This record gives sequence, structure tokens and C-alpha cells, in this order.
Amino acid sequence: MRPYYDMYYQFNRSRCDDKATVKDWEHIILTANLVADVQKQKKYLEYHATQFEEWPEISKGFCNADFQRLMMFRNGRQLMLVISIPKGKTLDELNPKTTENNPRVDEWNKIMSQYQKGIEGTKKEKCGCF
Repeated sequence: MRPYYDMYYQFNRSRCDDKATVKDWEHIILTANLVADVQKQKKYLEYHATQFEEWPEISKGFCNADFQRLMMFRNGRQLMLVISIPKGKTLDELNPKTTENNPRVDEWNKIMSQYQKGIEGTKKEKCGCF
């Protein structure tokens, strides 16, 4: 049986000043695990449930980076992040724009890192977007 992932977070361009989307997108898929501590898992989900109200700078960073859509899914402790970006662009090129003149994104990424654990055998990604 295939695992079922619940979507727990979604960003789209409706949160940007420029709400227009590009014609063609590419999708980047990243994965990580939540730490084994159940209380920390709950806190992590709470942060995301209130992010748009409490941390609006995160959405602003996604807008600055020209992310078209960002969806996060969860199956148990495993997280999956799908970032949709304009075709022909790369995450390495766009992701640094999330923090330009936006130090709260660095603060968010630092906080989120205490709730996540890499998956053994996978490459560590520089995106702290989870």
C-alpha cells in the first residue's frame, strides 16, 4: 500500500502584491523528517498553521523568490515539500531571494531547523523552507 500524505500547508501567488503566475512551472520536491518528539511535532505544525498571520515575512520571501506555489505534506514524521518555480529557473538561483532584506526568514529557518531531521543517505538541501 502506498503511503498517504496529508497536506498541511499551502502558499500561492494570491498572497503576493503581483498575483500573476507564469505560464510554465517546474516542481522541486524535497523531503525531511520531523524530530521524534511528539510535542515538538505539534509545535512545528502550530507554527505553520499561524504562519501567514504571525510571520507574513515568510510569504513575502516566497513572493520575492517568484515561487508560484508551495505545498507541504506529511505522513507520520516524514515531510514532503513541493516548490513550484518558473520553468528554466533553479532553486539555487531563486531561494536566496527569500532572505533579501528580510531577516525574519533567516530567523524562521533557524527555528524550523530544530524541528526537522534529515533523511539518512540524502543530500542536505540549503532551503530552510519547510
